[in-house]
Amino acid sequence: MYNRILVPIDGSDTSNSALKEAITLAKDQHSTLRLFHVVDLTMTYSSVQAPHMTEHQDALQAEGQKVIVDASTLVRKEAIQCDSKCITTFDKRIYDSIAEEAKRWPADLIVIGTQASRSPAAVTGERGGGSCPDCKQASIACSKRMKTRRITP
Repeated sequence: MYNRILVPIDGSDTSNSALKEAITLAKDQHSTLRLFHVVDLTMTYSSVQAPHMTEHQDALQAEGQKVIVDASTLVRKEAIQCDSKCITTFDKRIYDSIAEEAKRWPADLIVIGTQASRSPAAVTGERGGGSCPDCKQASIACSKRMKTRRITP
């Protein structure tokens, strides 16, 4: 049984598909969801000119909060217990932030969207059973020794 399901979200179609799957699982398992968004400022600091940096950072953080609010609204409509967390990071891989949150919370399952294939796939097992080059899903699964479910639109 999965009591705690971590759902990294970014507002994309792929992320929304994963959220829908997490909602289905949470209903079935009577789980709590944690919606998790990472605001990555690495590109901001390397590409935005100094006078505009603060405005760009504020815009990214506001966008992250909107992603959390929209997803939370969807989850609560389904009467599922959830909380959310939005973090800001610099010079750190997003998948490392996800793995750290899964360990810290602690999550029993991560449901994450990926562009790894064109058909829906669920990857479960202690080693994750596969790897997504973009999100390093297998690394997340292995570092936590937990089950991970990969959802593609």
